[in-house]
Amino acid sequence: MKREKPRAGGGAGAKRGRRPTTLRARILVWFSAFLVLFSALTALSLVLAAQYGTKQTAMTSLTRELEFAERAIYLEDGRIRVADRLSASRNGVTIALFDATDGRPLFGRIPASDAVDEPFEDGVLRAVGSNSDGAHWYLLDRRVVLPDGMAVWVRGMTLSAGSGALDGMSRWSLVALPFLLLLALLGGWFLIRRSTRPMERIAEAVERVDGADGLRLRLRPKLEKSPTREVEVLADAFDRMLERLQETFERETRFTADASHELRTPVAVALAACEDALACEDPDERREAIADVHRQLERMTVLLSRLLALSRADRGVTRLQKERVDLSALVLTVAEEVSDRARARDIRVETVVEPDVTVEGDEALLLQMLLNLAENGCKYGKTGGFLRLTLRADGGNAVGTVEDDGIGISAEHLPHIWERFYRVDASRARTEVGSQTPESDAPSAGPSGFGLGLSTVQFILHAHGGDISVASELGKGTTFTYTLPRAGGER
Repeated sequence: MKREKPRAGGGAGAKRGRRPTTLRARILVWFSAFLVLFSALTALSLVLAAQYGTKQTAMTSLTRELEFAERAIYLEDGRIRVADRLSASRNGVTIALFDATDGRPLFGRIPASDAVDEPFEDGVLRAVGSNSDGAHWYLLDRRVVLPDGMAVWVRGMTLSAGSGALDGMSRWSLVALPFLLLLALLGGWFLIRRSTRPMERIAEAVERVDGADGLRLRLRPKLEKSPTREVEVLADAFDRMLERLQETFERETRFTADASHELRTPVAVALAACEDALACEDPDERREAIADVHRQLERMTVLLSRLLALSRADRGVTRLQKERVDLSALVLTVAEEVSDRARARDIRVETVVEPDVTVEGDEALLLQMLLNLAENGCKYGKTGGFLRLTLRADGGNAVGTVEDDGIGISAEHLPHIWERFYRVDASRARTEVGSQTPESDAPSAGPSGFGLGLSTVQFILHAHGGDISVASELGKGTTFTYTLPRAGGER
């Protein structure tokens, strides 16, 4: 088989190798094409309009003089006579009479030799030649029938001075048009360059974006004092994009640092326990060291599973196993689940739950969401206080609350509680509730103290088409309010 040779210049590689045209070049090409077309149409329109005006003027003048000549022709003794008032030249129009039978000239003259042999045509205006200055002769014939049936041809001719000027204007246009186009193109290039310069500055500024410092760059202040509206919109769009990238970069950097910190502690404890176990000969002490290792590994497993779940959520690959879920029963189950922990801190668990409130969702995720909120309330609730779980149907939504009368959250921390690993204590370590004060900590959102609980709660609710809000006052308690769409058909 013959191997087919690739065609020169073809294929995707050739397209990739071709240098793209600039915006300036494209605008200039389109501007030039439009300018040439507009100039040509304008010149053509002027010429046609001038020609039409010249012909109309000639037609009016010839018609008027031919009508005057017709009234000056009469018969006398069987012969054609012309009144004395008719002259061979009148108002720039020359008049000639011809016998209609044999074409014999009877009166007047023909100023243009090109018109001598012109056939007679009644009422048709024609251009029959030009003089030395290039002005056209216009000719008009009229057949006049006398009372006894005899007929004559009256021929009128006029020299249109405007036609010579028209030819001169056409020649001047042909000479001047290229220079005018060149001047317009130079002006257009200057304006296009000036208009696109801000976009080049934006591109140059974006090229310098590198790392966290580059993301702090803002383009709007670097523009001219009075940029165009389009450039303002483009710069604002880039600034918003850079701002979002900066927030994402800082959030991911903080997330990585926090995750590393959370993993470092159990790893260090596990390594120390392993060293103790290796050095220890007492079976009981060795067993206790191994138990410490097991607890730390469990802690790391929980953290990694939560990180994996949030990572999947970020990528949008989490799949909900949706089914009809009795949310009322789920809330009561969670209240019973956390009752032992609440009782240990002398916190009474209260429930106000409307029965048979159902939703469509993933039961396991909804259970995790409710447990995170309830255990968070137990962790930061006040000793001797309460934890109240409520649920009610409100139109097409299920509305639930998890309320405690514990330490509360200060206003400055409220916007950040949904962030991953967000905790106020600088050490990021879990602080025992009994040693906390409202000024020193805010809820870390999770029973394991990783600071991932509320991020997980928010993700689960959003994945189910719901939402969550928080109201809190420092030293008085916190109330989380969540909403979920009820199962189809319920109102």
